[in-house]
Amino acid sequence: MAGSGAAAAFGSCEPSPAGGQVCTAISIGVASQITKADGTKTSETTLSIDIGRFSLDSTGAFTFISETAGFGVASLSVSPRLSSASALASFQVITCTVDACADGGTVTVRASWTGQGDLIHDVSNVHFSKDPFSGNFHANGDVRSADATATVNGTDFGASLFASMFNVKTAAIFICHMC
Repeated sequence: MAGSGAAAAFGSCEPSPAGGQVCTAISIGVASQITKADGTKTSETTLSIDIGRFSLDSTGAFTFISETAGFGVASLSVSPRLSSASALASFQVITCTVDACADGGTVTVRASWTGQGDLIHDVSNVHFSKDPFSGNFHANGDVRSADATATVNGTDFGASLFASMFNVKTAAIFICHMC
């Protein structure tokens, strides 16, 4: 894979939420990528979203309420040197509760990132082996922390808890011996 992209996480809970509070955790990832698998190269920009809702009781115990997730083709603009980025996508999502999953309708996601701090160049190599699996992973590229804003169907998520932009080249090989 090679390409540019951005990611962000948002949340609605206070740092020390009160018992019974319903919280929302949102993650967004968007990347324009070239992927080569089984000898075929494809190029596409996609945006994915995951929106989890849960409650916390007075002891801090977590209770799942629902999860809405999906991905689709997106438009993405990333500035050189990762100083800013913006993305827009509309696609179908699925919503799951404790009892069932159902069509969650169509969402329109708009997001923007503003770079913060230094542009960091990173090279990573990882090898693992645990019978019957083995794998190699390599990444080389630039990453910058960011502040992000996002809306889904016009609803603002507020300030991001985490955000970054990147321009990387990665390769991953996973092998299953005697599988």
